[in-house]
Amino acid sequence: MPEILDQEQLENALKKIHLENARLEERIKELEAENQSLQSELIEKQKKELAGLESEAKFQAMFNQSGVGVALFNLQGKFVEANPAIVDLSGYSAEELMRMSFTDITFSDDRETGVKQFLDMLEGKISRYTVERRYRHKDGSTIYGISQISMVRIPGSPEPFVMAQVVNISEFKAMQRELREKEKKHKLVMDALGFGLWDWDIVRGSVYYNPAWAAILEEEAVDPAYESWESRIHPDDRDRVLNSINNHLQGLTPVWLEEHRLKTSKGHWKWVKGQGRVVERLKNEAPLRMIGTMADIDERKKVENTLYKTTRILEETIQQAPYAMFIMEGSVGNARLLIANEMARGFMDQFTAEDAGGRPPDPTELGCHLYSYMDEKEIASDRKPLIRALAGESIKNERFYVLDAQGEKIPMEINAFPVYGKSGNIVAVPVTLFDISKTLEAEKDRLQMHKLEAVGTLAGGISHDFNNILSIIIGHAEIVSDEVSKDGQAYQSINAILEACLRARDVVKQLLDFARKAETDLKPMAVTPVIQESLTLLRSSIPARIEIKTHLTAKNDVVMAAPPQIKQVLINLCTNASQAIKSGGEIKISTDNLELSSPWPGWNEDAVPGPCLRLMIEDSGEGMDPAIAHRALEPYFTTKDVGKGAGMGLPVVHGLIKSMGGFMRVSSGRRKGVKVEIILPLAEVKKPTKTVAAKERPARKAKNVLVVDDEKALIVTQKAMLERQGYDVVGETDALKALEIFRANPGQFDLAIVDMSMPGINGDAFARELKKLRADIPIVLATGYSDEASMKRIRSLDVDVVINKPMTRSDLSQAINAALKQHT
Repeated sequence: MPEILDQEQLENALKKIHLENARLEERIKELEAENQSLQSELIEKQKKELAGLESEAKFQAMFNQSGVGVALFNLQGKFVEANPAIVDLSGYSAEELMRMSFTDITFSDDRETGVKQFLDMLEGKISRYTVERRYRHKDGSTIYGISQISMVRIPGSPEPFVMAQVVNISEFKAMQRELREKEKKHKLVMDALGFGLWDWDIVRGSVYYNPAWAAILEEEAVDPAYESWESRIHPDDRDRVLNSINNHLQGLTPVWLEEHRLKTSKGHWKWVKGQGRVVERLKNEAPLRMIGTMADIDERKKVENTLYKTTRILEETIQQAPYAMFIMEGSVGNARLLIANEMARGFMDQFTAEDAGGRPPDPTELGCHLYSYMDEKEIASDRKPLIRALAGESIKNERFYVLDAQGEKIPMEINAFPVYGKSGNIVAVPVTLFDISKTLEAEKDRLQMHKLEAVGTLAGGISHDFNNILSIIIGHAEIVSDEVSKDGQAYQSINAILEACLRARDVVKQLLDFARKAETDLKPMAVTPVIQESLTLLRSSIPARIEIKTHLTAKNDVVMAAPPQIKQVLINLCTNASQAIKSGGEIKISTDNLELSSPWPGWNEDAVPGPCLRLMIEDSGEGMDPAIAHRALEPYFTTKDVGKGAGMGLPVVHGLIKSMGGFMRVSSGRRKGVKVEIILPLAEVKKPTKTVAAKERPARKAKNVLVVDDEKALIVTQKAMLERQGYDVVGETDALKALEIFRANPGQFDLAIVDMSMPGINGDAFARELKKLRADIPIVLATGYSDEASMKRIRSLDVDVVINKPMTRSDLSQAINAALKQHT
């Protein structure tokens, strides 16, 4: 079949024709535009100037200077006036024309054209009309013109005249005839060729197809619209074909060449080979015309598809499978490998790439030694999955362990089934093998995440009620402490209760910090206070036999981080360290400063030199082989026993440290413990400019306080605490009732303390209602929720101070003073 290069001469000839056609079409468009513009301008000009004519002299000047042929006729069709443009158009002199009528220079076949419009104009139904006629030049040639006919009245004339404005379009008509002739020749050339040809006028969106093209699609004639061809493309081929055409139209490919399916008139799909090339572009490279061929390759494609489906698809499916896959044939003791992908060969460490091309050893010896997934005992030879599959058994999602080249047990999952021929014999056994190491680790990770989510849900759910309970205990303990002697046992017991409550408050906060997602907004923060704050949770979660020591000597510990991230780093590393200590031992947490001047090979090639904070966590555990210490940061790598570690602790920490711009190094030795060094660049903290402190204004005095909380016990506690400080307190557990009390006399209260979570109306809505009634009322909002998302939302509300429960008397006093100062 001829390729597109065999059409070179045809394309060159067609391209030359197209270029000439394009020039003609452009000139035609220019003339049409000029004609339209001239007509519009002339009509407007004539309307304006005729309306303002004061004398025949003015009319005559305009008449003679017009660039368009203008003639005046009486109602009998005789020339009355003819301007120079009409003289040039007709070839007759003005004197000759005055002895003639318009019918003398009009083709006889065109004389009746426009008669109806003329009569309508005389009756006043229309003011003007346009007509195209042929006129005979004095030399006998034909003149094509477009005439604008209208009625005019000239002052001093008893009857109206007919004015004709004539534009010569002879050149335009000649171009049209030439274009039609060239297109006719073009089609004859294309029809003379033996295979399907097409010529696509991209601008017009039409396509010419020769008869051979139509015959391929079993049609007598084909719709010339481009969309008709596009609609015939098979849905599975459409995107590919249209994308390749668009790429060629954009100049990204030298030719367009595609094999695809088209729908014939009889409704079935036929394979064709389409090829073409853009032969004409504008100066800006926009395509104008594209020509090409189409060949019927349906029979050839059917043969190719059959072969492809039986060979190539099978081979590519196996080779590209994201798991180990192979097909074997034969019988037990005489099995042969038909095809295997690279991953499968990797499991068959006794096979080489050269073996796979011929007849490799028996594939049933995969891994040589297999171990049960349930009890890790070696599987007997006759019970190996591939042996059983060759014997006719189907193996579905069966798990076992196989030894890799380093002697490590890899968990695998196998599927295998026998394929029977027509005679009933097993002709092949397809096999798929999956390394399920990551699947099992992911399952462990998901379980761990579910545990954390459960802890977070539990902590978030109970934090409000728990903090309310602590608030009641703390409040009453402080009241009782005022009533007992400071020298007695009761006072010491009350203080012990207070300390326990405050510790419980910190445990709840730390539990929420641990369970929720880490903040992603990094800002300058000191690491030492976060370490000290985390020690409480660490000491409660790590066995008492392990001692935690700190040596925090860094003079500058301000880095770009977020507290929850630092806490998670400490908890993960200290938990890892504690699990490595079999009996009694210690974990040491230390900090210092260092100047990073050059990279540490293998750990921080991308680190930026400069001053850093070093955080070290060292344990006295078993340690690890120094040769594999560098692998400690790899996901899923662990030295722990099966089921005791997911291998994600250090990688998670590593990811957090990298997000802060730092890096980690792990060093160890057998029975020497593990040391993890974390290097974080110091944050650049601008020194505050010295300013003269303004004299602090005293807080506004307050006497009457409104306390609203749905917990009656909390109302009692806070009322007692405040009254002991000299306040007059109105307490209310019903928020709606409290709102009515305030509405009755908004000036009665100097301050409102409102609980965030209440039935009927929440604290934020309650606060808004108070502000509506009195904009300057100081409001303290108390909340039992301490997670960051809730706190961010609460801080955005129209309140003066937010205080977390449980609160001490001192906390409450500070919150009141802060709220009052904002209204001083």
